[in-house]
Amino acid sequence: MKTMHIGMVAALAAVVAVLAVACGGDDGVTVEEFVKKVYELDVKHEMVADPLRTELNAALADRAPEDKLPGGLKVTLAKLFDEEDRFASQIGALDPSGAGKDIQKETVAALRAEAKYGRELVDSLGENTTVGDIDSAFESAEAVQVDTRRSNACMSLQKLADDNGIDVDMTC
Repeated sequence: MKTMHIGMVAALAAVVAVLAVACGGDDGVTVEEFVKKVYELDVKHEMVADPLRTELNAALADRAPEDKLPGGLKVTLAKLFDEEDRFASQIGALDPSGAGKDIQKETVAALRAEAKYGRELVDSLGENTTVGDIDSAFESAEAVQVDTRRSNACMSLQKLADDNGIDVDMTC
């Protein structure tokens, strides 16, 4: 279960990165140029998010569902979801044209929903929260809905990239 939780957090961040790669474009900027700009943001995002995911994996390794959360986990989770929200803001600040506008809007909304869910989860963590509680939270109907929305946005972005001959491989 905790592997699923860490996998979901890692998948969230990976998909977030992938989502960014194929949005629209700035005023007067081609879709390809825009994708390259967003890819630069993605690289910077991953430089922050990857160490946080590694820290989470290490903190939960070899823990049983009934074990209480290790110290610092709440802070690390908060940092990860703050980074996802910051990344959504960066994507939202771009001005894509055409089909990219609607896809960008949904991508940002999906990322914001993820950050909101994550922050609510972080806020709910108490001293008696267990690893199993975290696993359950990441397997809940709401978590699945957030994940599905993000995956759908990613698939739309991949289609936009494919339709415009932009060579990216989204891991939806």
